[in-house]
Amino acid sequence: MLLYSNRNSLRLVFSFKGSVFLRLDSLAFGAAAAVAAVIMQVARESGHLRLDLPHHFGMLALGAILGLIVTFRAAQGWARYWESLTELHAMYSKWSDAFAELFAFASVAVDACAKNEDSEEAERQCRVIEELLIKLLDNFVLLSALASHRLTHGDIQRMDVRARQADWSEQVAYRDSLRREDLTGAARMPKLTAMSTRWSPVQHEQSRRATDKLYDTMSGMSSACLTGKNVWYDDSYVVNNLPSSAELSLLRRSTDRVTVVMYWIIFDLAKLSPSLNTPTPIQSRMYQELSNGMLAFNQCLKLADIPFPFPYAQMVTIVITAFMFFVPIYIVSFTGTHLASPILSFTLTAGTWGLNEVAKEMEVPFGHSDNHVLVSDFHIRFIDMCNTVYEAHMCKVGMLYLGGHGSDTWSVCSPRLVRPSSSMVFGTMNSTSVGDVAADDTDRDSQVSGDSEPLENDSVEAVSTSDVVINETVDPLFLLTRRGVTL
Repeated sequence: MLLYSNRNSLRLVFSFKGSVFLRLDSLAFGAAAAVAAVIMQVARESGHLRLDLPHHFGMLALGAILGLIVTFRAAQGWARYWESLTELHAMYSKWSDAFAELFAFASVAVDACAKNEDSEEAERQCRVIEELLIKLLDNFVLLSALASHRLTHGDIQRMDVRARQADWSEQVAYRDSLRREDLTGAARMPKLTAMSTRWSPVQHEQSRRATDKLYDTMSGMSSACLTGKNVWYDDSYVVNNLPSSAELSLLRRSTDRVTVVMYWIIFDLAKLSPSLNTPTPIQSRMYQELSNGMLAFNQCLKLADIPFPFPYAQMVTIVITAFMFFVPIYIVSFTGTHLASPILSFTLTAGTWGLNEVAKEMEVPFGHSDNHVLVSDFHIRFIDMCNTVYEAHMCKVGMLYLGGHGSDTWSVCSPRLVRPSSSMVFGTMNSTSVGDVAADDTDRDSQVSGDSEPLENDSVEAVSTSDVVINETVDPLFLLTRRGVTL
């Protein structure tokens, strides 16, 4: 989706990126009409062609019908485009609300547990809450990634790819045939790139760097679209941690991955609910927001799967084709000049064709082209929100992130909440990558493709932890501390 300034008219007119009027097909049809007008004008003046139209009623009637149906299609296309943005924002807004409410309720529960310093049961409960929160963080990000992939691989996009790859007889099909067969590979599991293989104090900084890398990747995807590169099979999404091997196997086989991950989230919420101090009626707000987010997702899915009605699209195409054939004849007959005939023929033909193409662009809101809503960008922003809320949670329970891109440091906000456990080891690790810390974790890899073996974790950037105490066997709540802090 392109952003631009309406005040810079010159830059707006001469922008080829995202343009429909300056696209090759629009210019070609307009140029063909202009050339035809010039040839007819020359033939008419030389006496080889006789063009006498006693009245222009027929052309006016054709133009009126064409203007009506094309304008109506453009209005419906805009309505679909705006509805897609409305529902997409609603989807991420509701999921963000549910995520923030969950961590706020959990922060209150952890704070209450930490005040009871003599209770081993309270300490155990704190660990259970933090473990479930990390799983929920991973699953919320995974939910966003799979929802983004599903919206950009809807049935309308599948038919566009099918039109370039399948036989003539298979380019118009019933929707139920897409459920039985997958000629375009849309049902493949997308590539997932993990920001780390196990939770660590520097995961949040790595998250920031990984998302910056994905921004660069998506900028490359936009350029690739301009050069005609096929990005249909190359979707890659950043997640906090990869699912387990069993979960990945289930997701590869599933026909509705978003609902599967939503089930995992609700399951973990149900396990976490008894540990929360928040009254149950208030907790139900989380489930309501998750449900509202799924409703908005399915509204987006409606726009990604259901095309503009076929008979209407067919009628518009036929009328536009007839109009383009008659435009040069009509213009030459009623202008009779070498200058006005080609100019008017070009403008009317390219403008009418271009308006219909604009309607087509708006009818399919999700995808990878310049005019599509870039759902991957919403996913990246959702990751930023999740990690920011998690940092806010860590601050509330006793830890504050002090680092930026050049410093990986956490500090104690409330020392009473950071208590040494029996397995805590104090020390320093220098120049350790996240992949090295979790080298023994056999269930997770740094990158995975839906139909291939896991790749090496080359994409995971090494992050210095020179000022951070790390022991991977210690739970996050009691692990984080800054060197020099007396407990």
